[in-house]
Amino acid sequence: MAASKFSDEEDECQLKRISDVKFEPGKMFLPIEGYENMPLIPLEEAVLPLVNTVPDIRRKAYIAVQRCQEPQDGLTPNESASIFLYTLEWSPDCVYSLLNSTLRSEHRQHLLPWFSYLKLLLTALWKLPSQKIVVHRGVRLDLSKDYVKGKAQVWWGFSSTTQSVEILESELFLGKSGERTLFTIECLNGKLIKNHSYYAFEDEVLLLPATQFQITGKLDLGNSIHTIMLKEVVPPFPLLEPPFIEKVPAIASRPSSSKITVVSNASFDVAPKIGTATSKKQDDKKIRDLIEGCRAEAEWNLDSKELTDFEIRLLAEELTTNKNCKKLVLWDNEITEVGAQYLADMLKKNRKLKYLMVGMNMIGKGVQSLCEALKHHNSTLTTLDVQCNSIGNDLIDTIRGLIKTSKSLDALYLGWNRISEENRHKLQNLAKARRIRLYL
Repeated sequence: MAASKFSDEEDECQLKRISDVKFEPGKMFLPIEGYENMPLIPLEEAVLPLVNTVPDIRRKAYIAVQRCQEPQDGLTPNESASIFLYTLEWSPDCVYSLLNSTLRSEHRQHLLPWFSYLKLLLTALWKLPSQKIVVHRGVRLDLSKDYVKGKAQVWWGFSSTTQSVEILESELFLGKSGERTLFTIECLNGKLIKNHSYYAFEDEVLLLPATQFQITGKLDLGNSIHTIMLKEVVPPFPLLEPPFIEKVPAIASRPSSSKITVVSNASFDVAPKIGTATSKKQDDKKIRDLIEGCRAEAEWNLDSKELTDFEIRLLAEELTTNKNCKKLVLWDNEITEVGAQYLADMLKKNRKLKYLMVGMNMIGKGVQSLCEALKHHNSTLTTLDVQCNSIGNDLIDTIRGLIKTSKSLDALYLGWNRISEENRHKLQNLAKARRIRLYL
C-alpha cells in the first residue's frame, strides 16, 4: 500500500470531503438558481449574510483573503479566496459542510443567505479549465443498492474527488476491510483546485453542484468492496444556472442535437417554478386540510407546500375572519401577483395578523396590491417579508409610499430582489428616518 504523501490533518480533511457522498439525497430537486443575479462583491462582504449560520465566518474569510493576494489561473484575489475558504476546515462547522447540506436540501429558500458567496465561488470555478478525466471518491458504506445501472443520479453538493485510487486504498480512507463503495467517475467539468486550496492536494478535483451522472456499471470485487461506474452527462435543462447572466460558456456545452433555446431569466431572481397555478388541478382538499390543521394556531407555517393562487384564495378567505393567526409563513410556494391580490384583500379586513412572510415566490408587481392594502386599510401588520420575488426598480415608488405612510410596519424584508444600489440607498435612508428596520 502506498504511503500517504500528506499530513494526517490533510488526509483527514480530504477524507471528509471525499466521503460525504453518503449524504446525497438521491432525489430530483428544483434547480440551483437565483444566485446568478447577485452582484459580484468582495469575499468579506459576501459572507456577511452567513454570520449567524457559519461560526467565525468573518475571521476565516479575512484569513482567506490574506492568503490569496497573488492568485494563479487568472482569478482575482477574492475569487481565489472563495475557493480557499471552501476548503478550510474548522469546528464546530465550516463552509463546505454547511453549504453542501443546504445544497442537498429540497428547500431552496435556505440557500438565500449563501447567494453572494455562491456567486463568487462559482464565478471562480467557472474560470478554471474544465477537466475531462477519470476521478474517484468513496465511502465506508455499501451504497450499491442506491445506484441502479442505466439510471441517472444527481449529486447536489460540491463533490471532492481524487485522481489517485491509491489514496482511497489507504487505511485512513477506505482501508482493506468492512463495507466500502468506490465510485469511478468519467467527468466532463472537473476543476483542479490545488492552486487555491488550503490543503494543496495535487490531485483533488472538485465537481460542481447539481452534476448529473449516468450509472454505467457496477462491480462486486469481493472483500465487501463495491465499485460503481458513473459518467457525467449534460441534462436537457440546466440544474445549475451559470454565474453569468449572459450564460458565458465555461463548462462542456450541451449537445447541439438537443436544440434547446436558453432564455435568460435575468428578470427573475428565481425562475418560474415547475407546476404553476394554471397547470394544477384546482382541488381544494390539500389547502382545506392545511387550514384545518392550523385553524387554532397563532403561527401558520405553510412553507414549501406548492400552494397555487387558487389555494391562496381559499386561504385568504379563511384568514379574513380567523382571529387566531398572528404569523403567516408562505415561503417558497407558487404565488403570483394574482395570489398577492387575494392576500391584499385579506389584509384589508384582517386585524389580527402581525407577520406576513411570502418570500421566494413569483409575486413581482403584486407587491403593489400588498403595499396599497397596508397603506390605506391595515394598521396592525408589523412585518412584511417579500424577499426574492422579482421586485424591480419600477416598484420603488410604491415601496417608498408604504414606508412613508404605514402606521404599524416596523420591519420590511426586501433582499434578493432586482433593486439598484441607488434605490437601495434611498429606501435605507427613508426607512431609517421612519425607524423601520429594512433588510436588503
